[in-house]
Amino acid sequence: MTFSKDKSAQKSALITGVLGQDGYHLSNQLLEKGYDVIGTTRKNLNAVNPSGSESWIKRVTLVQLDLTDEQQILELVKSRELDEIYLLGGVSSVHYSNQFPVETMKVNTLSTLYFLKAVQQSSPNTKVLLASSAEIFGYDNTEKLTETSPLNAASPYGISKLAAHLFVESFRKNYNIFACCGILFNHESSRRGDQFVTKKITQTLVDFAVNGGPKLAIGNLGVCRDWGYAPEYTEGMYLALQSDRARDYIFATGQGESIRTFITESASVLGMELVWEGSELNETATDRISGREVVYVDPKYFRPVDANVMLGNPEFAHNVLGWKAKTNLSGIVKEMIEAELRKVESKRHD
Repeated sequence: MTFSKDKSAQKSALITGVLGQDGYHLSNQLLEKGYDVIGTTRKNLNAVNPSGSESWIKRVTLVQLDLTDEQQILELVKSRELDEIYLLGGVSSVHYSNQFPVETMKVNTLSTLYFLKAVQQSSPNTKVLLASSAEIFGYDNTEKLTETSPLNAASPYGISKLAAHLFVESFRKNYNIFACCGILFNHESSRRGDQFVTKKITQTLVDFAVNGGPKLAIGNLGVCRDWGYAPEYTEGMYLALQSDRARDYIFATGQGESIRTFITESASVLGMELVWEGSELNETATDRISGREVVYVDPKYFRPVDANVMLGNPEFAHNVLGWKAKTNLSGIVKEMIEAELRKVESKRHD
């Protein structure tokens, strides 16, 4: 027998990977809406010691969870009366997936399947959202991608997300579960993890400008990405589960900028004016004001296979959910740089 929660009761949501960028933004948004938030992490809970600035985590019920443990996941879902589950945890780096493809498949694909099975078997009224990825479309795209574009993942990360994506579609069709995919294009914020190129750019440039640190070594400068603001994308995830039926949605800006532009914008916030010279492996950037070389290309940072352009068409999410990306690249970069500057200042006062 399935028991339904009193409509006046506090809603509850489970977020996997709650300590990551998206988990941070989504959990705070749900807490503000009055949700009871349960968050999972692979870390030992004794190792999670929030500082004053991280006091938000004290309002989340933290659970240590192995995303490859089917029994653990089943018991977690059975033990909670959950309104919503947001599957955000897992391997999120293409570079890492190239190094550890088997682990990537286990963590990203099996965890999704285990949660879907647990919902089907013990909590069929729970709504589920998978944080899917633009990487499911592969690298041979010349048009803006939509929810119906061909799926042709190339990287281990993309393949793992595509398999998880298809499991969501299968359980939605075969078992009538309210399960959605939020197909997320690149989205950034000051909470971005250190393994991502955007965080590397902002950290390195701040260190260079403030401390005289090393130059920025980078891979393919011409790669064009659709960069949005992470808190807006997590709000989109929430809206997807409030809709009248389960669908998949692309969350993107529809606008593309190169890594070169991301670097130029970041340097500008720090008072530098970059002048780009050379091409391909010999391209460099020099600060016109100081005359110092700031950026150079290092072949070791090139991916084995990469998309030159990856843009999304967010029209469906806008039409159905009323969702629209609002923050442009300049605003995103400014927030990220200012956050790094605050960290530097904080270390000086430690």
